[in-house]
Amino acid sequence: MQLAELHRKRYNLSNLFFIFVPGPKDGFRDDNLSKTTAQRYMMMRNVLVPSCRLLSSHIGTICLSNRNEAEGFYQKTNGNVFPWLYSPEQPKADYLWNGIVAAYLRNETFTTLREPPEYQRMISSLFPDDGVRKLITVTIREAPYNTARNANFQAWLSFLKTLDTSKYKIVIIPDTNNLSNDVFEGFEYCKIASINVLFRTAIYRKAYLNMLPDNGPVYAASFSSSSLLSIQKVDIDEASKVDWFRHIIGIDPDELHQHAMWKKNQRLVWQPDTVDVLEEAFNAYEKDFPEKSVLFVEEHSFQSDHHKRLACQTAFGYVKERISELKLQLKQEDIDTLKVIVNLMPNFIDPIYMLAIISSKHGKLDTAI
Repeated sequence: MQLAELHRKRYNLSNLFFIFVPGPKDGFRDDNLSKTTAQRYMMMRNVLVPSCRLLSSHIGTICLSNRNEAEGFYQKTNGNVFPWLYSPEQPKADYLWNGIVAAYLRNETFTTLREPPEYQRMISSLFPDDGVRKLITVTIREAPYNTARNANFQAWLSFLKTLDTSKYKIVIIPDTNNLSNDVFEGFEYCKIASINVLFRTAIYRKAYLNMLPDNGPVYAASFSSSSLLSIQKVDIDEASKVDWFRHIIGIDPDELHQHAMWKKNQRLVWQPDTVDVLEEAFNAYEKDFPEKSVLFVEEHSFQSDHHKRLACQTAFGYVKERISELKLQLKQEDIDTLKVIVNLMPNFIDPIYMLAIISSKHGKLDTAI
């Protein structure tokens, strides 16, 4: 969604209209995740579709009942489609973090996600400021797939019991897959945030701190400029391997990198969720941010030359994949990405060579040389 918004701004388009095209398996993608079709429909209607309203450029959303209906909409787009060169006959995917890294290198501005005003009013009514206690949300992961990512309930419960409830108002947001979770007895639950992404974003933005695992909700928090501590476990599945972080995300767990584009009150915690880890991360955060930040918080930016190099390699991989798919039908943003990489890493030969090929293809031999 953020990538589509960046594309819209890049080409000076006024609005975004989202079209959900059904997949091959009961209307969804064909994967091996243990979600039932009913659960997928619930996620579609409660998360994906309403998420579009978090962008102020959003003017409409439609869920098609079959893929053939997409052609009629496609014909009316005049080529203004994301992903670029998408067509119903040849769908393209562009949703991984490497596209975000490339946009960051080009110094493009990310749009802050915001819930509609009525949700702000609901949150203010349900969780009014008392001038004393700081609001802390704890998002629980309890999914039936990739279970190693799930929360360590006992560690979280033990940690939360160490917090002074006269200073903090703690709100538990259970996993959408299990609203009946009652492990955190004695703490307040907010189940509506589990099934309503607009409400979830509103409470994230209001909170002094949001503590959550590294899964879908973290993007609602990070792109809405909400304060967060995200528990990031490593080497528990394919998308948490060190190589994945280095080559797709552009950060190195061994170096404890933070996302360069995240604010300094948004932090990855590169350890499992044990009591000691949670206490240490929380205490460090509270020391650096004793009050909820209301002013601009600076970005982490690149934390080392190694971090910068990983980001450049990640962005180059993104451009290289587009070149492979699009047969050198590159857009200006791809050229700009390559130029930035060369600027940041003048000894990185591959983007220099690619720029030379592109220049030669367009008859600019002097530039190529």
